[in-house]
Amino acid sequence: MRYVELVCLGLLFVHNSLLAQLQNTSGIPFIKNFTEAETISDLEIFDISQGGKGEMYFATRKGLLVYDGIRWKNYASGLESDLRAILYKDDGHIYTSGHGGFGYWSENSKGILEYTSLFFKQPEKDDFLLPVFSRIEEIDNKILFQTFQQIHIYNPETNDIESMGAIRGFKVLFESKNRALIQDSGALFEIKNKQLLLIDETNFKQLHIVDVFVQSPNKFLIITKNKGSWTIDNGRLRKNDWEANDILEKHLVNNVQEFEGNKLVIGTVRGGLYIVSTEGKIILHIDKRNGISNNSIRKVFVDANNNLWLSMNNGLSYAQINSYTSYLIDNEGEFGTVYSSFLKDSLLYLGTNQGLFVKDFYNQRSIPKLIEEEVGQIWTIKELDNQILVGSHQGISIIKNKKLETLHVEGGAWIFRKHPKYDEVY
Repeated sequence: MRYVELVCLGLLFVHNSLLAQLQNTSGIPFIKNFTEAETISDLEIFDISQGGKGEMYFATRKGLLVYDGIRWKNYASGLESDLRAILYKDDGHIYTSGHGGFGYWSENSKGILEYTSLFFKQPEKDDFLLPVFSRIEEIDNKILFQTFQQIHIYNPETNDIESMGAIRGFKVLFESKNRALIQDSGALFEIKNKQLLLIDETNFKQLHIVDVFVQSPNKFLIITKNKGSWTIDNGRLRKNDWEANDILEKHLVNNVQEFEGNKLVIGTVRGGLYIVSTEGKIILHIDKRNGISNNSIRKVFVDANNNLWLSMNNGLSYAQINSYTSYLIDNEGEFGTVYSSFLKDSLLYLGTNQGLFVKDFYNQRSIPKLIEEEVGQIWTIKELDNQILVGSHQGISIIKNKKLETLHVEGGAWIFRKHPKYDEVY
């Protein structure tokens, strides 16, 4: 990966606002891809949470992975090490669940995490299939652990555990505005007092719900796997007229997180990451081409600083979207090493070792295009007296109407300066 910055070999953009500007400017956020060598761990991550001091927690097949910003630590607990979900409550209650059971981790006086099991089903000789607790949510100070057939409800104040069964089979447990929602038997339910209260049963057999967001007491925004975005409003189901629907349906949604109250961070199976407004407009798209390690995103997590953590089937990426700085990255060698750049109105000119390129600065999805195939390495671009001059190893050119016109072809040009006495002499 080559990050290009304004200092000699590249290009760096500074904006006067954050994510709201990303849809109208070039570049993407800083991205860090972690490796198994760095983490000393399997990077098949199923769930992500964050602690009160900013430390990150990851649920993996081999246990609990912890990152404090400098060091990585791995914690395992025998048969209960194959984890699928995690929820940080406080330093004394870091809830995890997975194959066979659930419990919580507590930090001791030495800062080491110790595990307390709340429930575990021991493997039996004739029954090797253990329940998989794939989701953890907190509702009304109680912790809900979900499997396909049951939801166990843990009360931390009394240490009591109650359970409720599915009608046919639970899909995914959702929490939004302290309300628990779940899909079962093709219908959408709310969980209250261990009861399944029907919200809507119309057409849900055809919809694979990935997440539900409460917008008002009787209005719900629904994101599906492959059929776009829908709304239930006072019992009526309708498909939303979203710009993003076709793309989300094509790339298949894996996971969704609410962001800044009016945006959604969406991880897809095939197309990487999308940030979409609640009106369905695409604000930002990040995929393997511009930085992350894989296009198939399993889990997205918005941290306390409004930056993103993305887990893949075998990878972990961090995207610093809450920053005034974004980057134009050439992962595919499409425009090369940048030696000079110049912004004129909405057009960004890039002088590189491969030639002169231009792109729409205010279009995040715009791709730099080569202006002139005959001109090679570009050294400098500068505007003098309303003329944009270009210096290359072949000579001097001028940009007119997004095209190059040759002025001088003897030798190369590196620096343009006006004569100190004569205005028309450079």
